[in-house]
Amino acid sequence: MTHIGILLCDEHYPEAVEKYGTYDVDFKSMLSGEGESNFSYSVWRCYRGEFPETVTLCDAWIISGSKWGAYDPDEWIQKLKIFIRLVDQAHVRLVGICFGHQIIHAALGGEVHKSSKGWGLGAYPITLYGNLNSIPRGTALRLLAMHQDQVSTMADDFMLLGGSDFCPYAITRKSQYIMTFQAHPEFEDGFYRGLCELVREDVGDEAIDRTIKELGQVDDRELVRHVIKEFLS
Repeated sequence: MTHIGILLCDEHYPEAVEKYGTYDVDFKSMLSGEGESNFSYSVWRCYRGEFPETVTLCDAWIISGSKWGAYDPDEWIQKLKIFIRLVDQAHVRLVGICFGHQIIHAALGGEVHKSSKGWGLGAYPITLYGNLNSIPRGTALRLLAMHQDQVSTMADDFMLLGGSDFCPYAITRKSQYIMTFQAHPEFEDGFYRGLCELVREDVGDEAIDRTIKELGQVDDRELVRHVIKEFLS
């Protein structure tokens, strides 16, 4: 059984916790579903200063999304960057989601900035520039996203697997042990709808209404979830 360490960098808003559970539940559901699983889990709330003692305590790691920026000076963010560098040196498998994607690149020498293009919302399309496991190059993947920050320069030795004009560095991989996604394959529609309402004032009614209207359309979450499962197994 593969032991997954979930490094939480934020928590769901209170109403969502009551309805959907804490943020780690999203990742457990994404990887294990309702049936038997080949994964076991441990959870650390990094935003509260909780960190594993060693990078080899788990077989693989997932770094979650967050409302913080990878460039923020908070002590826990600096500590997480150090942990990422140690994971990289040890060649332990690592998956980064949204903020996790960004902070992995920031920790390993890349750059992250708030995008002048504005908010990335909904299941906008990402074109694959290389094969993503069994998903062939050239496929346009639609994945839920919500972000202002983007990776503006990839860290060295990463391969660009997918991107778009809006988000050039959306899916990346380093060798066979790090994979990152700007999107949120772990999110469910109900939770995401509530999250949209939380940022409505910042984003604007028109963009939020359009994003909510498009929820429920066919997207590629399940395909990417399967990719992540295979990568972590």
